[in-house]
Formats: sequence, structure tokens, C-alpha cells
Amino acid sequence: MSLGNVAFIILAVIALFSTMNTVLLTLITSSRFTYGLANEKALPSKLGEVFKLTKTPWMAILIIGIFSIIFVFFENIAVVASLTNISVFVTFAFVNGSLLVLRYKVNPKDIKFRIKFLNIGKFSVIALLGLLTSLLMLVYSVVNLSLA
Repeated sequence: MSLGNVAFIILAVIALFSTMNTVLLTLITSSRFTYGLANEKALPSKLGEVFKLTKTPWMAILIIGIFSIIFVFFENIAVVASLTNISVFVTFAFVNGSLLVLRYKVNPKDIKFRIKFLNIGKFSVIALLGLLTSLLMLVYSVVNLSLA
């Protein structure tokens, strides 16, 4: 016996909830990331304001929410997915690139986290591989976006 339409509906509901969960997690982490950058003085301090009643970064949540609403008006979901991939790969490239730079700028005694695998002196091969992989995936995503 085949489930046919019932299986299709069940899988569609599962996919819908999975997508909603991913969007929710992305929105929450983006607002917290923005809040953290504001606290570190990398973004305007207004984005680091916390609402007293709920103790949440209300301004960061508002800005990320408004920015996210813009993507609702894109008709092609492939473009939205490609833009999401591009932003993730840019973030990963900056993180790995920052690790390479900070290895030479920060006093080793002040470093709390170390990558003990595949180092050449102060140079982290893992961070270099992460940077190169992120850049490769970024180029691939940009090319696919231009083809879409």
C-alpha cells in the first residue's frame, strides 16, 4: 500500500517546521551576534541596548527583523538561499582570517583558546584551510547567484 498524497503532506509539514526552526535560530543568533558586536564597540552602542523587562537586546532584534522582512519580497527563493550562503561564507572567512591575523598581533599569554593541531610556529594551518574553503564556497555561491 502506498501512502501517496498522505506521505507528501506529512513530508511537506516536516519540511515547513524544519525551515521555520532554521529561520528562528538564524534570527535569534543574528540578533545576539549584533548585540555582542555592539558591546565590543564594533557596531554602534545603540544596538547593544537591553530591554529592562525582558532583558533582551531589543534594538538588535528590531534591526535584524526589519532587515529580514526585506527578503520576504524576493520571489525567487534560490536568490534568498544564495544570499544567505554568501553571508555565512563571508562571516566564516572573516573569522578564520581574524584568527590568522590575531596570532601575530596578540600576546600569546593573553590567548585563551588555542588550536593545537597543525600549527607551523604561530601560523594555524587549520585557520588557513578554513579561510580558503570559505573563500572557495563564497566564489561558488556568487557565481551561482549570477547564474540564477
